[in-house]
Amino acid sequence: NMFFQGIGQKDRVIMDNFVRPFYDSSIFEHHLDYWTPENTGAKYPRILNKDDGTHNYQQSDYWMINAGYFRMKNLQIGYTIPREILRPAGFDRVRVYFSANNLFTVSDFVPGMDPESEKSVSYPFARTYSFGLNVQF
Repeated sequence: NMFFQGIGQKDRVIMDNFVRPFYDSSIFEHHLDYWTPENTGAKYPRILNKDDGTHNYQQSDYWMINAGYFRMKNLQIGYTIPREILRPAGFDRVRVYFSANNLFTVSDFVPGMDPESEKSVSYPFARTYSFGLNVQF
């Protein structure tokens, strides 16, 4: 059993801590690729630490990016042991299974950001694994 989820195109404006260096006293590694006379091909404009709260951010479509993604939300694999094998041991049914959630996400979205989240900085969905055993007598 598998469940996939995705969206092909989702325009999203990124903001907050992610695009404003020093905003809320934080800076990310990607902020280091900013314009200088020696680095004219930088991804981001020159870095500023302004007192007016803009912290390098100017409203424009530059910050609008495609947040499309393809995600494997759930995978479940199970096996029911045949009754012929179980009956001598006194079992009626035994099923073994493995389940996993949020195994992977494929996206060109900003690394470190979840394309499904509406906030620029949020925890990604937790990847979880479960093993189980169902026994009936």
